[in-house]
Amino acid sequence: MPILALETSTNWLSVAVGDAAGWTTRDVEVGPGHSGRILPLVQETLAAAGVSLKQLDAIAFGAGPGSFTGVRIACSVAQGLALGAGVPLTPVCSLLAMAEAARVKHGMERVCTVTDARMREVYAAAWHYRTGVWHEVMAPMVARPEEVIACFFTLSPCGRGCPEEPAPETLLIGGAGEGESPPLQAGKVPSPSRGGLGWVWVSEDGVSISPSPPTPLPQGERGAKRGASSQDKTMENKASWSIVGDGLAVYPELGAALPWEIAEANMRPAAHAVGTLGLAAWARGEMVAAADAAPLYVRQRVALTSAERAAGESL
Repeated sequence: MPILALETSTNWLSVAVGDAAGWTTRDVEVGPGHSGRILPLVQETLAAAGVSLKQLDAIAFGAGPGSFTGVRIACSVAQGLALGAGVPLTPVCSLLAMAEAARVKHGMERVCTVTDARMREVYAAAWHYRTGVWHEVMAPMVARPEEVIACFFTLSPCGRGCPEEPAPETLLIGGAGEGESPPLQAGKVPSPSRGGLGWVWVSEDGVSISPSPPTPLPQGERGAKRGASSQDKTMENKASWSIVGDGLAVYPELGAALPWEIAEANMRPAAHAVGTLGLAAWARGEMVAAADAAPLYVRQRVALTSAERAAGESL
């Protein structure tokens, strides 16, 4: 069953046609020029694959989050082509597509995906691939780099992002010094993040950064919330996680904050990964009519203040 896949959430325009047997792909760095290049590239890719629009069984598209204009282009073009071909659509999270591309290239199964969201923020999510299926560990969001680091620290009790394990009310993380655990104070969770950021503190009031580490608990009080165990050493457990995406190039502290197994800034969502995930969604019956397709937005603020525009910020 051939499908067409589109991905335009970054500065790259990516188109793929194929099925489980393989993909014919075209990838072009176009900057903001997706709208003028996407249809000719779709035609070129279909011709190279020897497939007509009427022969498609579905169309998959990268729904975002990503470039505000880019994700709307992919969605609208996919809608128009789907209506003309009479086929359903399968929206795919662009951050998940990047995780799938990382799995294919490096064999990664635990991946944090981060892309530059401008405005001093990143789009981020975390994923765990097991039993042949991707599981969402940290839902797609837009946040500042230090907030992403803090959220990653609090993914799960075992520190490995296990989706079947609910996060506890309070999670003990890391060590303040040689053989020492940081304290639990007023329900706060201290997270050691030293890539130039200081120490990340997560509480009910939000996220804050401290320039100095906390004072260790007395020996008898350590692990009082859950009981001390090897699972408290979450920095060690997180060594099996990797992080990918151009957010690393813009905010190097994301790569320095944790002992990632692999950190690759050049990874991006690609249409062949969108297509692979679209095929799986199609097989599960997770399709939508063209009229019901929509981009995935996680940012509510889509306009800059006058001061931000004067400073050269962009969305």
